Amino acid sequence: MEKTKVSRLKEGFLYALLFIGFNIIKKLIFDYGETSQLFNELSHAPRYVLGVLILTIVVVWLFIGLIIGGVLIISDVSKR
Repeated sequence: MEKTKVSRLKEGFLYALLFIGFNIIKKLIFDYGETSQLFNELSHAPRYVLGVLILTIVVVWLFIGLIIGGVLIISDVSKR
């Protein structure tokens, strides 16, 4: 069964979401200095910091998802 380009892009975005989620959890657990600084910044200006944080995560997710999806599509084309 052949996968379509759209399903490969969806798969790429899912893999990117897993990758980003794992890295965020790893950073929060093992990098105490950055985590404490993030919470310190959140306490001073929560609206601005949350906006920038969410925007950064979404843009990185889209970028990594497109890269992974593109690689999956290229690998499918090259197998034919």
